[in-house]
This record gives sequence, structure tokens and C-alpha cells, in this order.
Amino acid sequence: EEAIGTGIKALSLLGIELPEIELEKAINQEISIINNNLGDRSIESLIDLQIMTDPAKKQAVKLLSYMAGPAYYTSKKLFCLIAGKIVSLSLKYGNISESCTGYSMYGMINNSVFGNYKTGYDFNLLAIKLSEKFRAPAQRCIASNIFGNFIFHWVKPVKEKTTINLEGYRAGLEGGQMEFAGYCLCHTGEDY
Repeated sequence: EEAIGTGIKALSLLGIELPEIELEKAINQEISIINNNLGDRSIESLIDLQIMTDPAKKQAVKLLSYMAGPAYYTSKKLFCLIAGKIVSLSLKYGNISESCTGYSMYGMINNSVFGNYKTGYDFNLLAIKLSEKFRAPAQRCIASNIFGNFIFHWVKPVKEKTTINLEGYRAGLEGGQMEFAGYCLCHTGEDY
């Protein structure tokens, strides 16, 4: 909770306000913004968005991605809002490597909250491909964890998730993302 409070204060200095009440209303507003900014473009096409250049927006997306883990464990609604905010900022200002976290989380929400399995799958596949484009192994690790353990089995055979988790584990070791590398390894069922 302290990490989230600090993140909210830091975001306000960057002109990004996360409400502490009426989170459902804020989530619905963010989803509406995403749908409007996405328009008729395919999710796959978002890999070709421009690179985000605004320093304040880049820092905001980074802060939001760092807040995602603590929010997942303390407030699922805040987690949903953070995911939506990263995606809406990325759609408006362009992608950075941390956009991968937002796309993955937004895919997870589409999957688990809305039952939009194909949309969830497509957003996570975008995150994986974008992490490769940015050569961001830490982001690949996070995206692989979400993809392999929360998304993949709704669309593809569950036995294939081990490969995704092992790829995520290796990417986490390469990128220094030990937390999510551990999650990936834990879900492989392998002893290392």
C-alpha cells in the first residue's frame, strides 16, 4: 500500500491522477478511451505505433508498470485501472518497452473479467512481440508470465504453456527480472 501511495503521488506530479474512490467509473472511462483510440485498427497493428517521446508520459508509463504488482495484490480494481491507463497512454503517445506490461495486463483483464479470450490473447501476443522489438527481456519475462499462466490455456493447448514459461524464465534471467522469472519457473513444474 505504501508503494501504491508513493506511486500515486509521483504520478500526480506528472499530471496523471488515479482516483482513490469510484474506481469502477474510472475503469469504464479508461476502457472507453482505449476503444475510441483503438478505433478500427487491429490489436496486431499497435506494434507499429510511434515511439513515445514525451519524457513525462514515458515516466508515467514506467511508474504505472512498477505499481502493477503491488496493485494486483492489494486492489484488483486499481490493477485494472493501471492496465487501462498504460494502454491508453501508449495508444495516444506511442509505445515504450513498459507498454508491454500494460498490454499484457489489459489482455489478462479482457480474458478474466470480460471473457474476451481472443482479445486477451491478441493483446498478450502483442506484448510478447513488442518486447522482442524493443529487445527488452525483462518485459518479455513479465509478458510471458501473464501469457503462459493467465491467457494461453483459454485459446491453445495447456501443455504448450511450459515452453512459454521457460522462455519467460530465460528472458527474466537475461533482463534481471528475478521476480517474474521466479513466477515463470514456478509454473513450469520443472526442478532447477
